Amino acid sequence: KLIRFWLAEGFIHDSELKSLEGIAESYLMELISRSLVEISKKKSNGEVKTCRLHDLLRDFCQLKAKEENFLHILRSLNDGFVLTGQSNPLRVCDQNARNLMIWELMLEFPNVRSLLLFREDDLGFWLPKLLRVLDLGELEFVAYFPMEVFLLAHLRYLALRIRGVNFIPAAIANLSRLQTFLLRGNNYDCLLPKTIWNIKTLRHLWTTDPDTGFMFPVENLEVSPGLDHLDSLSLAIDPSSQSLQKILTK
Repeated sequence: KLIRFWLAEGFIHDSELKSLEGIAESYLMELISRSLVEISKKKSNGEVKTCRLHDLLRDFCQLKAKEENFLHILRSLNDGFVLTGQSNPLRVCDQNARNLMIWELMLEFPNVRSLLLFREDDLGFWLPKLLRVLDLGELEFVAYFPMEVFLLAHLRYLALRIRGVNFIPAAIANLSRLQTFLLRGNNYDCLLPKTIWNIKTLRHLWTTDPDTGFMFPVENLEVSPGLDHLDSLSLAIDPSSQSLQKILTK
């Protein structure tokens, strides 16, 4: 998730020697080797699963982020922010503190490019059109997909929680710069539209529930542009399908 945030923010640049993910991972490992980042958990193959900062270093980073107008963190109802001059952050993290609707946050932070929520909220839907990263945290959409997110043409990272939704609208193709699409909490496999092939930048299609995944429009699989641009995929279709195997082994 951290690496995908970095990619969506444009912090990682192209290299002829490594993939963008490979470059980002090398940056993370360098921070770990310098004891600036600590490993919390490892995967079964020994790779980093979760990481953290020491409390003192975390406090220092948050202080520097505020000084350099890199990130603003909302913690309490009294944690106001005065928009003067250039002190209008591009990144806002709301840690379940202010009980404001998102449209109110947008009035306070009109230039925000990344919005991270860690609470349930009333979306009230008004989002800045230049958002690159949108993680709606625990906010849940029941039996419908929030079509308003498809107006965010610059979006590169989208994470949201839905329940009772069994298909993704064709309008997802409007997100032509999307790199990561993460679904949480759904109790249905989600059928992707034919227009999913139009998103050439898409690298990660992921669901957090191990019992659900994405279904591709099988009738178009043989003539599809291929899945070679995908790096990770939560799949809900029979992997023994010959047409699917043909695409995945390209």
